[in-house]
Amino acid sequence: ERASWRIDTDGVPGPFTLSSLAQDLCSVRDSEVEHSTTARVVEALWDVVEEERSARPTSDVIVSPSQLAARVAAKLGWEKLSPKTLATLLNPLGFASKSTREGGTRGRRYHLHIDAVKDLLDRYGEGPLLQGESS
Repeated sequence: ERASWRIDTDGVPGPFTLSSLAQDLCSVRDSEVEHSTTARVVEALWDVVEEERSARPTSDVIVSPSQLAARVAAKLGWEKLSPKTLATLLNPLGFASKSTREGGTRGRRYHLHIDAVKDLLDRYGEGPLLQGESS
């Protein structure tokens, strides 16, 4: 049996339960997520992944921090975004640059796995439909 708790609402009409208040809080939080910086960064990452996949269809997009920072800043309409600030934005999402050899040079690169970016987009915004998927 599920317990129902009554909340003292200081004269506001209606019986409120903890679960109804939690649902209201979640709907407010979910609507704010759509416009959050994190959601916008995830959408910008998805755009970068889509652009790279159209040029070179691979499972991962490999890009330097400075190149990714410039591309994300442009997509967000920001004047600039430093690689350090980009790292601060991407680290909580599970992305960190790692030492990579590419084209005969070694340097730090982000490895953007398409499935990881798609999962984040599903979580923070309108998830994309990949070719062959239907809604």
